[in-house]
Amino acid sequence: MYIMTAVLCPLFVSCLAEGGSEVTLASQPAVVKNVAGKKSLIIRNAAAISSDEFANRSNVLEGDCALVDFTVDLSSAENIMKDSVGYYTAQSINFVPMEKRSVAKELTDTATLIVNEQIVPSIYNKSILIEDCLFLFTEHSVHFSNDMVDLSYNDDAEPVVDNNMRRVYSLHLRLAGEVISSSKEIKYNVFDLSQFINDKGAKEVLAGNDSLVFRVNYLNAVRGDSEGVWRYSSEFSLPLQ
Repeated sequence: MYIMTAVLCPLFVSCLAEGGSEVTLASQPAVVKNVAGKKSLIIRNAAAISSDEFANRSNVLEGDCALVDFTVDLSSAENIMKDSVGYYTAQSINFVPMEKRSVAKELTDTATLIVNEQIVPSIYNKSILIEDCLFLFTEHSVHFSNDMVDLSYNDDAEPVVDNNMRRVYSLHLRLAGEVISSSKEIKYNVFDLSQFINDKGAKEVLAGNDSLVFRVNYLNAVRGDSEGVWRYSSEFSLPLQ
């Protein structure tokens, strides 16, 4: 019981009470996957959750992505025996589907601004890679329409070597849309990186490395001469089997 609480509680928005056994997780990235023959959700730290009601949803398919809220009673009999089935049984699951976008192997022209292209002040630290799906959340100082969401990379480009002597690949994020209001917002997007991971992962294995490292470049500012200023995110590292 103590071990399960130590694993799950850092992920939860709040534990109902110190030492309490019922906890609630809110707005967390998740990918649908079959676990021990049951339709489940993989969340942060590779934890899996499910319920009879969720497993029977015919409109949810393996590989679908979502933001989820759910409640788990760690003291329930099924969760005490969790290791025998491989997933936590949730009391309720709120499943908010997210469109899984593709990634282009041909880099866009980063020297030229797109009509209504929006800057990205920062990439939210909640961004995460789960089951080859990159949940990329960006913070913005204005609210704008989602006219274009693009993630691309130069398939022929070689990785750069960082200060830790790791080979790092680069993807480029671009967002465009008309400004709707001056309200701040967080954009929630998810990208299918399976092809990128397969291609670049194979190269890293041949190079004798046990992980694939990449970062996301994003337009952070625009100078007066319409020249874009690009920054890059923290590095994402994926162990290779």
